[in-house]
Amino acid sequence: MVATLDDQQIVYFDSTLHRAVPRQWWMAYSFPSEHWDAIAITVAGFHGIIRGNVEIVYQQHSVPADFFVQGVCGCELKNDNSTDGFIRLGYDGEDACVFDKEAMSWIVLNPQFQVLADRWNVNMLMNKYFKALLEKDCVKWLLIYLECGQEALRQRAIPEVFISIRSDGFQPLRLSCLVTGFYPQAIDVSWLRDGEWVPEIGSSDVLPNHDGTYQVMKMITLNEAEGAKYSCYIEHATLLQGLNIPQERTTKKDTKTVTVAGVAIIPLILLGIIIGIGFWRKKNYSKPLSNQQGPAEINHDQQCTVVTRRDKGFLSADN
Repeated sequence: MVATLDDQQIVYFDSTLHRAVPRQWWMAYSFPSEHWDAIAITVAGFHGIIRGNVEIVYQQHSVPADFFVQGVCGCELKNDNSTDGFIRLGYDGEDACVFDKEAMSWIVLNPQFQVLADRWNVNMLMNKYFKALLEKDCVKWLLIYLECGQEALRQRAIPEVFISIRSDGFQPLRLSCLVTGFYPQAIDVSWLRDGEWVPEIGSSDVLPNHDGTYQVMKMITLNEAEGAKYSCYIEHATLLQGLNIPQERTTKKDTKTVTVAGVAIIPLILLGIIIGIGFWRKKNYSKPLSNQQGPAEINHDQQCTVVTRRDKGFLSADN
C-alpha cells in the first residue's frame, strides 16, 4: 500500500514486515508510533479481505497461475468544498470492479469479477462501512494530514517550455513541446494551429524529474506548405491564465528552442489522497517497496501533533 497526498508520497505499508512507514518528515514528526501501528492493522485487514476474495475468482475461473490485482481507494476535497470518494479494483492492468458509494453496490467491468461483485453486493454491512470510509474517515484524515504538511504541500514550481523542430531524413518535420520543472503534477498541454487544437502524433506520460518536479512532451507533424501558425498551449495551477507559446519558423536543419516561465499564483488547493492497495501475485508476494525518498527526518519546529486511538475498528484523532 502506498498513500499520496497532493502527489507527495506520505506513507507506505510493507505487507511482509507488517509495518506502516512515514515517507515525509512532517508525517513522522506529527504522529506517535501508535498511529503507524493502527494504520498497519487497518491496512493489513483490508489487504487480507481483498486478497481472500480474489481467491474466489482464481478458483472459479481459468486464470493464469500468476496474476496481479491492484486497488485504488481515496477521496478528494474540491475547490467548492464538495468531496468525492472512490474504490476501484484492477486485474492484470485493466479495470475490473468499481464501488458506487451512492448505491452502495459494486459495478462489474470484467465478467470474471461478477461472482465477487455478487457476494459483495449482498454484504450491506461491508458496503456501508466503505461508504462511511470514503465520505467521513477519508476526508477527516485528508484534512488532518493537510494541516500537518501544509507548508510542504504549498510548494509550487512554474513550468518551463521548450519548443523544437526537427526532421529525420526524409520524414516530415516534427514539432515538439517539452514542458518541464512544474509542480504540482496536474497539467494540460496541447498544440494549436491557427488557434485550433491539433491532434498529436506522440506524447510522453507526465514523468518525474530528479528534483521532485515533473515533465511532459507533446509532438505533432508540421506541414511547411500550410503557412499556418503553431503554438503550444499550457494550463497549470501556477499560471494566472493559459500560456500560449508560439513556434518560430526554422529550416529543416535548424532547431529552435523557446524557454518561457509563466507568472505564478497560489490557487485554491485541490486536495487528493489516493491509497494504492498494493500489488500481489498468486502465491508469490512482491518484494517490499524501497524507500525512494529516504528515511524521515524529524524537524522539531513542527507544531502539528496528532494523538490517535483505535475505537471499534476506526481511527480517530484529536489535535
